[in-house]
Amino acid sequence: MRCLHHSTMRWWLALCFMCLSFGYNTGDPLQMSKRIQVSGKVTAWHDVPLTHAPEFGETKAWIVPGLVNNLQEQGSVIKLSFSFGHDRLVTPWITLSKDANVIRFKFTHAGGDLVDLQTEHMSDDAARETLASSWALEEKGAIQDVESEDGSESSNDYLTLLYEWDEVDPAQ
Repeated sequence: MRCLHHSTMRWWLALCFMCLSFGYNTGDPLQMSKRIQVSGKVTAWHDVPLTHAPEFGETKAWIVPGLVNNLQEQGSVIKLSFSFGHDRLVTPWITLSKDANVIRFKFTHAGGDLVDLQTEHMSDDAARETLASSWALEEKGAIQDVESEDGSESSNDYLTLLYEWDEVDPAQ
């Protein structure tokens, strides 16, 4: 009986390993965490809800309202770092600025495997020029005026995270 139990357990472990080795499929949520550095103090990593995280192979944006005014009120340098795929890809510290409110994450994948990540921090105007033919500006409401907590509209008081994907040949 004991031999059957160990055999079954080995079979399940092999099956789990095979499932993990296939990697991601298009549309699978990609685990994302963030941490913040303010005045030299660093928070622990915090998971981002899956509704705001990237989806493997799918171009998408997350608009985070209320950041620019908070930066101005804070008066301190605020930096963000992001981790994707359970620390498979980690960004260096990105210094937030009221003049640059878009972070573009360009993921590279080979089949279902994450290969590389490039980040670009830019102003909304520069992003509009760079992404003029992109999905982000064609999608209705992708970049819009955001209503602040006091009810007034502020077209500059947000941070946009853009997730884009390039595929490379897995054989390379």
